[in-house]
Amino acid sequence: MPDAKRITRVALKCLAVLAGAAAAGAVVLTAAAVDWPEHRAEPPSVLVQPSESRQLRVCPGPLLELALDASEADVASPIGSAARVVAAVPDDAEIVESDLVGDGTSVETARGAVDPGLLAAAQSQEAGTDTVRGLAAVNCIEAVDEAWLVGGSTAVGRSSLVLLANPGTVASTVELRIHGQDGLIDAPGAAGIVVPAGTQQAISLAGLAPDEPSPVVQVVATGAPIAASLEQSVIRGLAPGGVDLVGASAAPAARQVVPGVAIAVAGGVDPGEEHATGDDFAAVRLLAPETDAEADIRILGADGAEVASFGAALVAGEVLDVPLGELAAGEYTLDVDADEPVVAAVRVDTGEGDERDFAWAQAAAALGQRQLVAVAAEDGVLVLANPGSTERIATIAVDGAEPGEVRIAPGASASVPVDAGSGILLGDADGLRAAVVHSSAGRIAIAAVQPPSPLDSAIRVYPR
Repeated sequence: MPDAKRITRVALKCLAVLAGAAAAGAVVLTAAAVDWPEHRAEPPSVLVQPSESRQLRVCPGPLLELALDASEADVASPIGSAARVVAAVPDDAEIVESDLVGDGTSVETARGAVDPGLLAAAQSQEAGTDTVRGLAAVNCIEAVDEAWLVGGSTAVGRSSLVLLANPGTVASTVELRIHGQDGLIDAPGAAGIVVPAGTQQAISLAGLAPDEPSPVVQVVATGAPIAASLEQSVIRGLAPGGVDLVGASAAPAARQVVPGVAIAVAGGVDPGEEHATGDDFAAVRLLAPETDAEADIRILGADGAEVASFGAALVAGEVLDVPLGELAAGEYTLDVDADEPVVAAVRVDTGEGDERDFAWAQAAAALGQRQLVAVAAEDGVLVLANPGSTERIATIAVDGAEPGEVRIAPGASASVPVDAGSGILLGDADGLRAAVVHSSAGRIAIAAVQPPSPLDSAIRVYPR
């Protein structure tokens, strides 16, 4: 039988352990209930302000046409000349314009002469030859390492040229990744394209992706950034049916906003029409580059009211053109909400008639707080779209005049008539989307405003 004293010692030890645990628990509970002073150690860092940089925009130059000389069928020759408009804040900033070899022009400021977003340029040209007729206008853009060209066609009667401009001082090597209706196109000759410094090259899309009605071109540059754009012209039967210069679209994102979708003539094709072919109707072009996606497309009127909506199932890498349906004449904003990143643009047409034209409205990236917009040498309408959930009040100053206010309801857009050749300074514009629409009888061009990268923004550095 166990010794009684031993049993007592063991029992006392157990009680002591339990009492200690209870006391510790009480201390923890008490500590949790007490407001202790907080102390947070911020990691050491330094805010580095980069040295002032130059601002540079590139304009593609005059419209081009292949085979003007029958002995050189693959050579693109200029037709006519483009009118260029340049604006800067301050308006006396030093600006240098330089012609690129093979057409195109670079517009550059001195270092620190203007802040990011406060240099703008645009060009326009009206063509009237036997084979190319219509109005083309585009905003001049930054050179970048990657760009998406959403538009064009190489179907019968359609010609598309990819324009690659290198305003830098070293050569650039470019790869064109061309997506079509059936996916990524194996195009020999689309990689390793050398664009020497200070030059622009025109590449026929038909030579890389023949008979492709719905191309999307991803431009990837190494060595030096490239300013990429696309020229498309149409022949309907024997008559020219329009021309357009297509600027880069907003980079792939789950949400895309296309402002300034101008419908000239009422009509259209139902979005569910499975056999809708050709380009005689308004349509949205969509591509999910990497992953299958479900996209919801909403067509919004100027007041923000939903005019129509429909869905689209996108297969990764395959381009889809979806008709916009029956729409009344007017200006709309297209809002694309997808579960995976997509690129988007909308094709519009002026309708039937001897004088006929078309244009591509690109998805626009969000504007910065201050943004300068150059209006090409054609009167137009500046469209500001508000994709947010609250009312916005933006300021607009024309050619240095006192600014006025524009109120834009959630989901709505505002249209402001603008004169040819003017410079428009937008304030409190962060998050808005913008485009300039040039439209008249039988002519149309839509120039989306793509904000430049914030080259002079301060960078916070965390030393190791």
